[in-house]
Amino acid sequence: MKMNSVIIMLCLVFSHILAAQPDYLKSIDHSISQRLVQNTPVKTLSMLKVDINNPRHFADTLGTPVLLIGDSPQNLPQKLSVAQIGTYFEDCRSKGINLCWVCIDGQPTSSAEDNAPVDKKGNPEFFPGGTPNNWDLRRVNPAYFSQTIYSILILAENFGIYVNLMPMSQCYWSSSNIAANSPKACFNYGVWLGKRYKNMRNILWLFGNDNLDSSRQCPIARGIKSSGDNHLMSVHVFNPKVWGTDPENDAKGESGNFFKHLPNSTMNWVTYNNLYSDMEVFNQTRFIYQEYMKKDIMPILMSEGPYQKLSAYKWQVASNQVERGLNYRVAFGGGFGGAYTYGCDWLQNPTSPWDKYLNLGARPHIKFFSDLFKDRPWWNLTPDWQRKFLVSTTLIGGSQIENDNYTLAAYDSLNAILGVVYCTEMQTITVDLSKITGPVKVQWYDPTSGEYLRVKGSPFVDRGLRAFTTPDLPHKEFNTDGSEETSHDWVLVVEGKTL
Repeated sequence: MKMNSVIIMLCLVFSHILAAQPDYLKSIDHSISQRLVQNTPVKTLSMLKVDINNPRHFADTLGTPVLLIGDSPQNLPQKLSVAQIGTYFEDCRSKGINLCWVCIDGQPTSSAEDNAPVDKKGNPEFFPGGTPNNWDLRRVNPAYFSQTIYSILILAENFGIYVNLMPMSQCYWSSSNIAANSPKACFNYGVWLGKRYKNMRNILWLFGNDNLDSSRQCPIARGIKSSGDNHLMSVHVFNPKVWGTDPENDAKGESGNFFKHLPNSTMNWVTYNNLYSDMEVFNQTRFIYQEYMKKDIMPILMSEGPYQKLSAYKWQVASNQVERGLNYRVAFGGGFGGAYTYGCDWLQNPTSPWDKYLNLGARPHIKFFSDLFKDRPWWNLTPDWQRKFLVSTTLIGGSQIENDNYTLAAYDSLNAILGVVYCTEMQTITVDLSKITGPVKVQWYDPTSGEYLRVKGSPFVDRGLRAFTTPDLPHKEFNTDGSEETSHDWVLVVEGKTL
C-alpha cells in the first residue's frame, strides 16, 4: 500500500512538470513517461546562477555553491533510446557525475552535408525539404524535441544532472548548411528553443563546438534570451590562430571570457567561462591561471581537455592518470567544473557498443573525486599559485620541480580549515602547517579507490614546515585501449579544526 502511494505521488509530480510545458504533450510517449516516473527517483534541481557572494562559483537559487563534475555524451540524442539514456544517467549519478554535455543535433562521424539528425525513434530534427535540404531551421520537427530532447532533460534532472545543451554543433553542421540559414532564421530558432525550455531547471547553454560562426550562433543566443530564458551561456571554441592579449598565455585553446571581450564582440551574453584546452595536457594549468587572473570574473568550467586513449583514434592519448587529473587541475586552479572527455567514440561511433567505456579507464574514478569534495567546503579553496601552502616539492630521485603540472595545491586562506595537494608522481612535498588551524589532521587519499591512508604522527600542531612523501603503492590499471598503466598519483588532504 505504501509503495502504491509513493508511485501515485511521483506520477502527480511528473504530471505537474508536464503540465507546465503543454506544447510537449502532443508528442510525448506516455508509456515511456510512466516508466520514467516509476523507475526514477524525482530529483528537483535548482537553476544555476553566478554566486553573488563569489562570482567564481556556480550557485543554486538559494546561493549554495555547486561543483559540476561532467561527462561528454555529445551524441546522446541519436545514439541511445530513451530507456538506454535512463540507464546512462543512472550510471552517471552512481559515479558522482552531475553535468553532461549534449548536442541537440548530436555529433556523428559521417558527413553532415545531406544527413540531418535522426533520433532512435526515427524522428528527424528537421522536416525534409527547405533550404538547405534537411537542414532548414524554419522546418524544425517538434517530435524530435518532445520525444528525445525533452526526455533527456527530464531524465537528467531526475538523476540530479545538469545539461550543457548545444543548439547547433559546428562539429556536425557543415559550414555551407549553417550559412544557408539566415541570421533571422537562427534568431527565430533561438526564440523557439527559449520558449520551449526556459522553465527547465537543469540547462546551461553552450554555443559553437570547435568552431564558432558568430553570425549565426550569436542570433540563436540572442533569440533564446529574448524569450525570457535566463539560463547561463558560454561558447566552446578552439582557434589557435587567435590569441589573448596576455603574452604569457601559451595555451592552445580559447575561453568564453576571451571571446566575450574581443574587439567589437557581440557576445555580452556569455555568463560563464567555458575553457577548451584540447590535447595540451601540460598547458592546462597555465591556461587556467590566465583565466583565473582576468578582471571579468566568472565561474570557470573546463568542458574539453585531453581525450582518454582509444584505439580507433591515434590522437587520443591521455592515460588514466592524465584523464582523472583534469578535474583536480581545474578545481585547484580556481575552476569549479570539469568534464572528463573520452572523445565521443563510445557514443559517436555507430558500430561501437554504447556502454563499452562506462566502467573502463579513468571513468570509474570520477566517483572518488566527487566523494573527496562533496562533504568538504571546496568553495573556500584558493589556488596556491604563490606556493604559500605547498612550499616545495621534490621528485623521488632528488630533482626539484616547480612545475604546477606535476603538483597542484589549493587551501582555505580565509578559514584555515582545509588544504589539498594533488601529486602526479612519486615525490616529497613540503607544506606550511601554519596555514591550517590545528590540530591538523593529514591523510593520503587514493584517487583510484577513494581509500585513505593515515599519515604517521597525525594530527600535528599547526606551525612550521613539514614534509610528506607519497605512498610507495603504485596503481596498476588498464587504459580504455587495453594498454597497461602504472601510475603514482596521490592526494594529500590536510584538515584543521572546524569553525
